[in-house]
Amino acid sequence: VEDAFIDAACLVEWPERMGGFWPNDTIMITLERGEDESRHITITAGDDFINMLTDLVKENAPHLL
Repeated sequence: VEDAFIDAACLVEWPERMGGFWPNDTIMITLERGEDESRHITITAGDDFINMLTDLVKENAPHLL
C-alpha cells in the first residue's frame, strides 16, 4: 500500500483497517447517512496537501486568497 500512496491516488473503502497510517498529503472524504436519510460529506486534508494546494492557488489564482 505504501508504494501505491507514492505514485497514485488511492481509494480506501475501510480506512479504519489502516491503523492510522496515512501520508501527510492525504485527503479524507467521509460519507455518512443522517437519521432522516440525508447524506453528509466531510472532507479533511493533511498539512502537506493544504500547503501544496495553497501554493498552487498563490501561483495560479492569487486573487482567490
